[in-house]
Amino acid sequence: MGRGGHRVKNRRRKERIQATLGFMQGNTFRPMSRHLPPWRVLGIAAVVVLCMLGVSGRTQTLPSFDVTSIESTASLSLSAAAGDLDSDGDIDLVVVRGRHPSVLFLNNGDETFEVLTHVLPSGAFTDVCLADFDGDGDLDVIIAHDGGPNPVLLNDGAAEFVAVEQTWTGGPTAGMAVGDLDGDGDCDLLVSEYAAPLCVWLNDGNGCFESSEQIFGAANHRKPVLSDLDDDGDLDAVVPRDFGDASVLLFNRGDGTFQEPIPMAGLAGQNGISAAVTDVDEDGDLDVLHGCHGCPDSLWINGQGVFADSGQALSAGWSYDVVWVDLDSDGHPDLVTANSNSNDQIWLNDGTGQLSPWLDAPRQRYSTCVLVADLNADGMPDLFFSRYGAPDTIWWGRGSSEES
Repeated sequence: MGRGGHRVKNRRRKERIQATLGFMQGNTFRPMSRHLPPWRVLGIAAVVVLCMLGVSGRTQTLPSFDVTSIESTASLSLSAAAGDLDSDGDIDLVVVRGRHPSVLFLNNGDETFEVLTHVLPSGAFTDVCLADFDGDGDLDVIIAHDGGPNPVLLNDGAAEFVAVEQTWTGGPTAGMAVGDLDGDGDCDLLVSEYAAPLCVWLNDGNGCFESSEQIFGAANHRKPVLSDLDDDGDLDAVVPRDFGDASVLLFNRGDGTFQEPIPMAGLAGQNGISAAVTDVDEDGDLDVLHGCHGCPDSLWINGQGVFADSGQALSAGWSYDVVWVDLDSDGHPDLVTANSNSNDQIWLNDGTGQLSPWLDAPRQRYSTCVLVADLNADGMPDLFFSRYGAPDTIWWGRGSSEES
């Protein structure tokens, strides 16, 4: 294909990503029709989109990090989300810690944070997502509750929250994904419950949710991921399933209802605990990283909406979270794996989808979630790790010298 063909393909890829994903920031979603001003859209969205588009003309560098603990004491963190909650132009953090108090870290802009422990409600919380649920231009919070209603907290723009009085699922909620599932311009929810059904909840535009009445069968569901897997302009889903269940793909009909689940075949598609989506081989469609619970992670290549295991055996730990981001400035998405029982890992992409481990990555374990954001606004992606039984950490991206 000539250069003109590549330009057309990249333009179409960019239009598709913008139209269907909006701005995605880790556990934060913002539809394009209602996104905040450009100066408020920071960090993760730019990093992920640049990875998907295959930015060219950049000097490749080796990753380099300074690692700091966000608190001095060990935490029991299960999940986290990143976004500008107080409207000051930098990225804040929300961390949920099971039955322990959830924490709001307000970014001071100088690589320090104000720690607030009494802003969010108490409960047995397992996951958290940020999005503009009521359409007023700021980020709201929704928290997954293990065994109770999932609270929706509407933000006044200054990180002051009001709970929406509603009970829209009973749990135990294992994870959530946020996106415009029915094409009406607001943020809906795909909610996974452990050893229970998978449910779709549609937003009325004001932050109140109603069941779509489409409920999938009970399984050991983990946190789902939304993306346009078949290039038809709506959000599909990857749903990891754990402990012997096969993970599944759900294809959206465009109205917020999904076709019957398609299992990810073979042993590589079982014991799913996490997932992440990007165009890893840069052929114009989105591929899937399947994080495994105690078995090698696998990379599934998209062939016109049909996914096949690439045969690459990646991290073999308990990969509680995985994320794609270009860490070596070569324009290709690299893989970060948050492991709970072995060291966190970074896998560098050669541009064709072949991944190799970066052996000089900082050594830490006990991680349950990893987020990508430019937390210090220096133009480099930083990594936040929530950890269980150890302090949460930030890997500050510093860049490095050119690779020889």
